[in-house]
Amino acid sequence: QGMASVLGLFAARAARAGFEGMRRPLEGEYGYYRAFHNGSAPGHRVTDELGVRFETERVSVKPYPSGRLIHPAVAAGRSVHDFLGSTPPRGARIVVQTTSIVYNTVVRNKTEPPIDHIGAQFSLPYSLALSLAGIEPEMCTMLEPEKYCNEDVRCILSSLEFEPYDQPSSNHQVTPVRVVVLDEGGREIASVTGD
Repeated sequence: QGMASVLGLFAARAARAGFEGMRRPLEGEYGYYRAFHNGSAPGHRVTDELGVRFETERVSVKPYPSGRLIHPAVAAGRSVHDFLGSTPPRGARIVVQTTSIVYNTVVRNKTEPPIDHIGAQFSLPYSLALSLAGIEPEMCTMLEPEKYCNEDVRCILSSLEFEPYDQPSSNHQVTPVRVVVLDEGGREIASVTGD
C-alpha cells in the first residue's frame, strides 16, 4: 500500500516535469498484454459485464510483502510449521507442488538465497523457507534478506524440491501450493495445501 502511494507521487512529479508515458501501455512492445497475456489482449474479458461487474470488489489487502503468487506457499509453510511445532527436521525432503505458471514466474532459478530486496520479494523458495522456519515474511525480512537468511532458512532452501503441474486454463485465478514434508525414510510427516 505504501509503495502504491510512492509510485503515484513519482508519476505525478514525472508528469509535471514533462515525462511522457508509453504510447501503447496495454498492447505495446513493453505493455501489459505482452507481459501478462503472452502478447494477446484478453479480448472480450476486458469489456464483459462493463458497468455491471466491478473488479474493485475483488481487491484485498495483501497479507505478505511479496508477489501475490507467493502467498499460498507462505500460508502453507506457516501451517506446516504450526503443525510440526518447529522447523522441519534436518534431512527432511520438502516437496512443493505448484502450477507451472507459478513455477516459471517465482520459483525457477531462485533456489539460492536472494541478494537484494527485489529478489526476496519475488522468490517463492525464500518466502516459503522463512515461513517453514517460523520467521514471518514481513517487510524487514524482504528489505534485508542477508540478515534473515540464517542457517535454518538456508538448510530449508537446499531441501526444497519443486514439482510443477499444468493448471486448467479456465482456473488461473487460483494458484494452490501443496507442501509435503517427508522424513529421511520417505515417510510423510506433514502435508498442507495453501490457496
